[in-house]
Amino acid sequence: MVSRFIEDWESNPRCFPLGNLDGASMTMGSSPRFPMYDNDFGWGRPLAVRSGKANKFDGKISAFPGREGNGTVDLEVVLAPEAMAAIESDHEFMQFVSL
Repeated sequence: MVSRFIEDWESNPRCFPLGNLDGASMTMGSSPRFPMYDNDFGWGRPLAVRSGKANKFDGKISAFPGREGNGTVDLEVVLAPEAMAAIESDHEFMQFVSL
């Protein structure tokens, strides 16, 4: 399926539409190979990395190599306030993502 998608895209390239048009989509972006925390502008290693305010929409997730290294991953998740409220009130979900 992936090979067919790539062949189709190569013959008919198009831009990925930004946004969550149907309200049920999720978009994953970035690359775990980009050394975000290796940038030091004289103040030491960054404490956190964020992608900025551009291209933010409900359901977008960006992945960066984790600050701790050793295969860790930091996720930046963008959710509409209603979606975030629903997740925060989901006790089963919260037990796995909370200390």
